[in-house]
Amino acid sequence: MDTLLQDLRYAVRKLVERPGFTVVAALTIALGVGGTTAMFGVVDAVLLRPLPYPDPHRLVMLWTRTTGAPQAAASWPEFVDWREQSRSFADLAAWRGQSVNLTGTAEPERVVGAFVSDRFFPLLGARPALGRTFTAEETDPSTARPVAVLGHGLWQRRFGSDPAILGRSLVLNGQSHTVVGVLGPAFDGGDAPANGWFMGSDVFLPISYFPNQRGLARGETEILVLGRLRPEVGLSEARADMTVVARRLEQAYPDTHAGRGVEIVPLHEQIVGDTKPALLVLLGAVGLVLLIACANVANLLLARASHRRRELAVRAALGAGRTRLFRQLLTESALLALLGGALGLLVGNWGLALLVTVAPPEILPGSVALDGRVMAFALALTAATGLCFGLVPAVQASRPDLDGVLKEAGRGGSGARGHRFRDALMVAEVTLSLVLLVGAGLLLRSALALQHADLGFRPDHLLTAEFRLPPAKYPEPRAIAAFLRQALERIRAVPGIESAALVRAVPFSGNGGSTTYEVEGQPEPAKGREPVTQLNIVSPGYFRTMGIPWLRGRDFDEHDTADVPPVAVVNDTMARQLWPGIDPVGRRLRLRDAGWVTIVGVAGDVRHSGPSEPPQPQVYTTHEQDARIFACVVARTAGDPMAMAAPMRAALWSVDKDQAVWKVRALEELVTGSRGTARAMSLLVGVFAAVAVVLAGVGLYGVMAYAVSQRTREIGIRMALGAASGRVMRLVVGRALALTTVAIVLGATFAAALARLLGTLLFGVGPADPLTFLAAAAALATVGALAAYLPARRAAGIDPMRALAEE
Repeated sequence: MDTLLQDLRYAVRKLVERPGFTVVAALTIALGVGGTTAMFGVVDAVLLRPLPYPDPHRLVMLWTRTTGAPQAAASWPEFVDWREQSRSFADLAAWRGQSVNLTGTAEPERVVGAFVSDRFFPLLGARPALGRTFTAEETDPSTARPVAVLGHGLWQRRFGSDPAILGRSLVLNGQSHTVVGVLGPAFDGGDAPANGWFMGSDVFLPISYFPNQRGLARGETEILVLGRLRPEVGLSEARADMTVVARRLEQAYPDTHAGRGVEIVPLHEQIVGDTKPALLVLLGAVGLVLLIACANVANLLLARASHRRRELAVRAALGAGRTRLFRQLLTESALLALLGGALGLLVGNWGLALLVTVAPPEILPGSVALDGRVMAFALALTAATGLCFGLVPAVQASRPDLDGVLKEAGRGGSGARGHRFRDALMVAEVTLSLVLLVGAGLLLRSALALQHADLGFRPDHLLTAEFRLPPAKYPEPRAIAAFLRQALERIRAVPGIESAALVRAVPFSGNGGSTTYEVEGQPEPAKGREPVTQLNIVSPGYFRTMGIPWLRGRDFDEHDTADVPPVAVVNDTMARQLWPGIDPVGRRLRLRDAGWVTIVGVAGDVRHSGPSEPPQPQVYTTHEQDARIFACVVARTAGDPMAMAAPMRAALWSVDKDQAVWKVRALEELVTGSRGTARAMSLLVGVFAAVAVVLAGVGLYGVMAYAVSQRTREIGIRMALGAASGRVMRLVVGRALALTTVAIVLGATFAAALARLLGTLLFGVGPADPLTFLAAAAALATVGALAAYLPARRAAGIDPMRALAEE
């Protein structure tokens, strides 16, 4: 212990003696450790932490699988069959998230709703704080009762935590429901990515009261099924079991189950699967920054050890063993790492706040912080970092050449091996920097391509809003169509609104629909193998309001009512796929729900789900002929869209004062949000690459400055013999560029491998984009030349007589 304390005191004294070295090294370590800690905090919260449910590793999602839809929802009869016939699950539950209209109060409110089966609550460990949850009789369609369970947040916010809420009737979706329970606060969510999919609802209703009753019928795809595997059953056994069940159902119900299989996905994978590649890329990028920082500090320690060769040789001559010297040097490295790690926690805290700010909100849990797990990671990382950058310098410096060092009498010189190792570290730094720079360049070009991608519509000056009519109040299609017609007339009459239309799914909103179809005059597809197309339902004037190009035929008009044969509009991609070289106007399709429709027009392609989505086949029908209870408003305004939010709401309420309206926002906001992940990726990797390039530049400067100091006598002799200062500068800069060139060649090889991994994250640019590679190489070559310029000027200014006199 005394020896350790002595080593610590000596290490502190040596670090204090060289404050410049200590500050630079500690800040370098802090950047690497802090950035990696911050990124690990996000990765831990999203990818590594278990979901806040009992035994979350046994939770899975069950999907139906067809040729056109690898993961589709199920129907209620299908769920019942799975529950009764499967042998792999301890429990199964049905769930369908959908907004609910809460009325009967001063102002109608849209609340977050979920329609569930009775086993949903026990399966996920959701316990009531008041009352109870649902019974099997209350959720089964044949014995359903209008009851409700409130989320804890809604109970507090809307009802003031009143315990007398039990037994009270609330008007939900136009129908009275009796409150039988209130869930505890734990199920309000916030501690899991995407709220664990099932948390955060304001109100839970029996699945039998799902508004789209047709969606509960066999063969439909409306219900999501959650399962808990038995402890002894693995994923492969469950998949084999459900394959048998699917075949059995296909034989029993060939009309609705032909070609319909079952897909099982772990719940955690289902939630974070899309974000996992991006997060791992970011963690890898900041890991490269940490490696560059370690190489930089190792180079600093090697240079410092060179200057201390005489001191260490004298200590060895006085009896200090190699182990003693090694331990002393490693103690200094550990102390330096500890100082850098402490600063790294501050950097990590700031970095985590930055990550939370730039990351799309749906990715992160509500609470991401430097908790105990992340702090433990930072501590382990600090220890590993100290070992990484301190081990090799300690090994080299702990075995001095006593005779050689003492004969040099302090003139310096670390030997060819030391120079080669420092050069290797420098090449490694520049190599890793090029890899990061290429990755950042590709992601930046991808983000710019997304920014300028043709969306197929004009998002400027567009206001959007959503509403869902209560089926108890609007039970028939004609009643729905009448409301939509009146609402649209009132909205169009609002001053400041230039045009308005209704649509079932606004692009980029996350809503959408699809349908199978059959083309008249072509062979009827086999059951279960029907082609699938995107489906949207719109009002007349939708294409003009959205700014979607019109290609041929006519738009929907007021004559397209329920009393005339159904008509449809297709987009350009569908027209070219189904009728290449032929005018599709007048052709007919049979849609799954709408039946036979006649094509009356062709509209331009729209990227519906996001700017990176390739054009998909899409068919449009009209609300008058295909009325649904859910609809969205799109209104083109003369000025700021949000200034029209209140008048638009008032126009809707003038038709029905109890109709809740929500998600009132500018369409440009949705478009901007859709680019959020790409923008955040390019920003963060760009920051990491900039830090890496700066560290590489500083490291190269340090190597060249040290090389000049070690070759002072040689340079003095050259200049005494007539070498011009320009030649000396070229000698130094040439060596720096030689190291940089080797690193660029190696870096290009590794960057090409990285770019292939980035392929799925890129848009509008290939992973082998030559412009990006050339620009990155040119940038690093410029940094290398600039880093060598100051040492080269110093070398060119050496006084030969003074250099020789010092020898």
